[in-house]
Amino acid sequence: MHLALYNLTATVDCDGEVVESNEGDNSLSQSDVPVTVIGDVNGNGVVNVLDAVIIARAWTLSAPPNYSADINHDGTVDSGDGTRIGLHWGETW
Repeated sequence: MHLALYNLTATVDCDGEVVESNEGDNSLSQSDVPVTVIGDVNGNGVVNVLDAVIIARAWTLSAPPNYSADINHDGTVDSGDGTRIGLHWGETW
């Protein structure tokens, strides 16, 4: 796999709208987060026919959480996911 790995930190602040027990720690850090282009289902760094084949083989299947072929994360591999492959065809990271 040719995924880029990043270290990400997200910090949020609700401006006092929500009362928390620990107001001082509103951050989340994650290391080695794989990042690639939208539609790169197999993680090889390019959106191409290999990704389209994975989509086709999984077509109309209910997708388990975080299933790579469910690109739009709606729980089903369908035309919404296929469209994203087409929109990003040939893109690389």
